[in-house]
Amino acid sequence: MIEPDEIEIGESMPIPFLRSNDLFELIDKETLGNLLSFVGSYAFSKIRKNAVLSLKSRRDSGEPDSIVVPKTDLTLTFEGYGLYTLVFSSVVNGKKLSFRVRNEFDSIANPNHTQYITEFSRFVRLRSDEEVTTTLAKYGIKFPGLYLGSPELEIGEYIEGEMLSDKEANRIVPLIEQPLMDFLERMRKENNYTWGNTHLDINNVLGNPDGKNFIVGNDGSIFLIDPFTS
Repeated sequence: MIEPDEIEIGESMPIPFLRSNDLFELIDKETLGNLLSFVGSYAFSKIRKNAVLSLKSRRDSGEPDSIVVPKTDLTLTFEGYGLYTLVFSSVVNGKKLSFRVRNEFDSIANPNHTQYITEFSRFVRLRSDEEVTTTLAKYGIKFPGLYLGSPELEIGEYIEGEMLSDKEANRIVPLIEQPLMDFLERMRKENNYTWGNTHLDINNVLGNPDGKNFIVGNDGSIFLIDPFTS
């Protein structure tokens, strides 16, 4: 069950977000407010601009690569990055969570990025589609848990594992590409404003199957992580 919500931070405008109904079992509302405030701060903006160089360099040299979120018990550990995304993790109430924020190292590369609240909504709609879930389950593909999508932050289940290999991507992607394309077409007819500029992101720039949006868990399970781009 997904709920629309918002949170007030000081005298600023309330921050809207979508959340699972069990989010507050993991992170209380005060902690969430302080986290969202930090993510939107100038101090964190500097971290996002420099993470690819500074945090990766510290991790590679064995130095601490974690960030303490002010006024909370949360410590975000740098896990990796993509062209548009930085991934942090934190263990909260015994569960390891993923915290995705925008990589601002090259803000020119994607100046009009889609907000995470929109990506969250699309992903939730995808995993609630019976045709898609039936097809993906047939090939052993799962969806990770998702807990929050705000304009600048996504919180989800952290999957321990490795990116899908090119060999496995060549096997998996052709099996699921058409059902995902059919889903997108249905969504565009239903709501073109939300879905009109959405595209699948499971092939590389040459049009070949790409495993970058799949994670193979340590138990061998395959998770579809982020199948869309705008």
